[in-house]
Amino acid sequence: MGASEKNIGYFSTNRESFSSFIEQLKTYRESEEHRGKSKFSGIEDISNIPASEKISKELFELIKNNQYSGEALITLFPDLSKQEQQTIKMAIDEYLRDREGEIISEVDSASGKMLRIKAKNEGVLTQIAESFLSVQAVDSVQEVLVESTAQGMQIEDSVIISPNNADAAVCIFDSGVIADSKFLSNSMIGYEEPLGPAYNVEHGTMVASRIIYGNSLRDDISKATLVPDVKVLSVCIITRDNLGNRIPPATDHILKVIRKPVEKWHKKIKVYNLSMNFVIQNTQQMVTIDENKVSPVAAEIDKLCKTYEILFVLTTGNYPLNLNFLPSEEYPKYFLREDTRICCPSEAMLALTVGSIADRENNGSMARRDFPSPFTRKGPGFNQYRKPDVVVAPGGNYTENWKNFDDLSVVGISGDGKHLAYSNGTSFAAPLVSRLAAKIFSHIPNATPDMVRALLIHSAKVKNSDMFDSEMAENLMGNGFPDTSCLFNSTQWDQNYFFQGKIGYRKIIRLPFFVPSCLIDRKVRKKLRIRFTLAFSPETNRALKNGYCKSHLRTCLYKKNKKDNELRDASADKKSTEVIKDRYSTIIRYDKTFSVGMAAGEWELLIEQESRWTITEAEVPFAIVLTVSDPVKDEKIDIYNAIRIESPIKYSNLVDVRTSIRT
Repeated sequence: MGASEKNIGYFSTNRESFSSFIEQLKTYRESEEHRGKSKFSGIEDISNIPASEKISKELFELIKNNQYSGEALITLFPDLSKQEQQTIKMAIDEYLRDREGEIISEVDSASGKMLRIKAKNEGVLTQIAESFLSVQAVDSVQEVLVESTAQGMQIEDSVIISPNNADAAVCIFDSGVIADSKFLSNSMIGYEEPLGPAYNVEHGTMVASRIIYGNSLRDDISKATLVPDVKVLSVCIITRDNLGNRIPPATDHILKVIRKPVEKWHKKIKVYNLSMNFVIQNTQQMVTIDENKVSPVAAEIDKLCKTYEILFVLTTGNYPLNLNFLPSEEYPKYFLREDTRICCPSEAMLALTVGSIADRENNGSMARRDFPSPFTRKGPGFNQYRKPDVVVAPGGNYTENWKNFDDLSVVGISGDGKHLAYSNGTSFAAPLVSRLAAKIFSHIPNATPDMVRALLIHSAKVKNSDMFDSEMAENLMGNGFPDTSCLFNSTQWDQNYFFQGKIGYRKIIRLPFFVPSCLIDRKVRKKLRIRFTLAFSPETNRALKNGYCKSHLRTCLYKKNKKDNELRDASADKKSTEVIKDRYSTIIRYDKTFSVGMAAGEWELLIEQESRWTITEAEVPFAIVLTVSDPVKDEKIDIYNAIRIESPIKYSNLVDVRTSIRT
């Protein structure tokens, strides 16, 4: 299992195997020849996993600062049988009742059985973590947070709404959507309220409207015509009691609520938008990601993505949580603060995490156009993996004093379904990526979630600025802003290849692609650029901590060598640019420019599945987008036609898309 220190390893096994292990260790220690030396000489100590390794960082801080609320989440190890889980649950319940505590609820999660408990003090939590070896983690109880919106002008009844005949659809987990709006009703698939009636539908209605209409409402209202082109299923997850008081869902509720709609709708709806992040219950403290392990909700999202072949779109979260407590540093210097890191569950590895950039500016705005919004949060994600995946405009902008200003804010439809609404937040950037992903699924019916992730990330570009060094630019903007014009169509200087499939454990797949002679046979320094984005969905396990992703796809590009016309490892080319890789991430990006030593013809990309763990699912789904480019953009070059002439029957068209995708 995963451990926080490199010289420490955690393991779990059954009683018989452990007894055998101890006997072998005893033989090694006591025998004259120290039998088993090659296996056991490196072991210095064996002990139970300490409580400090099980208690999460945010719960530890609550205890340290005397803010512990009396409730916590206990997760058991996932490899326990149902009978073992029940036995341990009964033992924990008895232990708690003897100390004025109890088990409040339970849920079977991707991480293992989770118990929400009431414990009188932190000492009880520590004792449970130390005494019950089957306890994997002890976490704080969290609840969702949503941004407010401001109502704008009323939409005239004379505005025409075009019929929505789209196949593209998104499910939103949010605060609910107004049910009788002229401008939304015909685009709604349904309204589900698994926890009860909605408390306030302002946030959910605005999120839904931005999925349905994109970022065009400002202009379309002035033209008196609205053109919806994505449909929405609303799942309300914030309810109210009989007195009308707000009841935000806690972590255990979220795990149940997001699972059932996915199980029900996954064949029809492939994209699921969660424009919410989490605060610690009763404290209003944002839950930033843990460097060494993923959160329970993130693990559940990854499990759903892999099991049902769907895609979640998440937000980075907003900074600061409370505009009454602003950073003393100016924009963008406050992004150096550690508390500006992305929030849970945005570290989910199989989801798309979205940050925000501003698309509007004025003389008094904090951010310039096309640069990170003042409130967006920075990566990297869990284990230093690149997050956010992409940024999108707009999420909005502030004036210099952190004030909302309608002209800088984003626009949607208000909770009464009759007015425009204005707000700022990554919550309203994520819907634009959700609608874009839904349209890709619609345009390419057999596309997998990995292909959609690969397409969006491959098309993304980071805008450089003197305000940010390269590391901060990457942390704030991830892979950059997706260019919708590059999603499907090649240009005369860029030819895209697409492939999706599955690869077995320790298996190798070789993918050929053609490099035409028009790029090679010319007298220029930079002759050829090859870049690819590989997205894949490995088996995951939260108990492994930093080893969460159990498989890695090794890649190697083979170029055709000029001297002998044989394939050679392109990594040996010292004059090429750097390769961008995150080992055991779910995204690999590669970008090289070649100048010498290569020949035209069929090149090759090798992909091999590796794993440092025992895996139960041998095949890993993956998708790749690879681009052959002319870095100098010679007007005489047309790569597509050159490939069709030199290799006329080798490759087939994946899809012929001529329509642009409106964001």
